[in-house]
Amino acid sequence: FLFCSQHLFSNVPTLKPMQDLQMRVQVDSMLRTVKNTTQEMKIRKEGKMHYNEMGRTGVKVSNLCLGTMTFGTQTSEAEGHAQMDFALSNGINFVDTAEMYPVNPISAETIGRTEEILGTWNAKNPSKRGDYILATKHSGEGMAYVRDGAPISSKTIAQTIEGNLRRLQTDYIDLYQFHLVK
Repeated sequence: FLFCSQHLFSNVPTLKPMQDLQMRVQVDSMLRTVKNTTQEMKIRKEGKMHYNEMGRTGVKVSNLCLGTMTFGTQTSEAEGHAQMDFALSNGINFVDTAEMYPVNPISAETIGRTEEILGTWNAKNPSKRGDYILATKHSGEGMAYVRDGAPISSKTIAQTIEGNLRRLQTDYIDLYQFHLVK
């Protein structure tokens, strides 16, 4: 699965087809954020998780997703593992990471650390890998600490996936995304 996103558009009126798609995805994402906040309040009130189909895949993902962008800086490995345990035991089956994580701050020394923390959790819990949807991202052009800021290409995709799989200690990724930061 590929999902392209870009956060900034410098010239919205003259969007190219891909930028138009990205803009629609960005707006849809904002609307989902509002919807998910409402769903989160509903989940807390009802005490049960809700799930939605991911596109036309037949895969169902929880309305809430465990974001891991601070695992390795603000969140220790032990705390990250505890959050994974807590999320899965409470019906969250969607985990998001990226090769560039952790953030706050982003640094050359910590790039990939979040995936490594998830990887050690996967190694300790091999029977649970099929219990959640794992999403990760390939950093794009402009991310100086990753591949010297090189743009996404067929060469970088293959290399990056190999690195993702190695750090995550898994043999598959459920959702692979491009993380454009330019």
